[in-house]
Amino acid sequence: VMPHNDRHQLKMNATIDFGIAAARSQLGTGESETHCLDCGKSIPQKRREIVKGCKYCITCQSNHDKRITLPYERQ
Repeated sequence: VMPHNDRHQLKMNATIDFGIAAARSQLGTGESETHCLDCGKSIPQKRREIVKGCKYCITCQSNHDKRITLPYERQ
């Protein structure tokens, strides 16, 4: 049986690894959208330059990010 501290450390490491993988999967490439695909609001030029290939405004992107991480955090 694994000690409690070791199980806790493994869970923390898995959470960090998942977060890194989720962030990497969201890295965009290519041309950014001019308007958010969810709400239709204009995406600011600075965001389009900095976040290559962005498809969503900051608010909608945040909502997408929560949907990716929330199910894992409930475990």
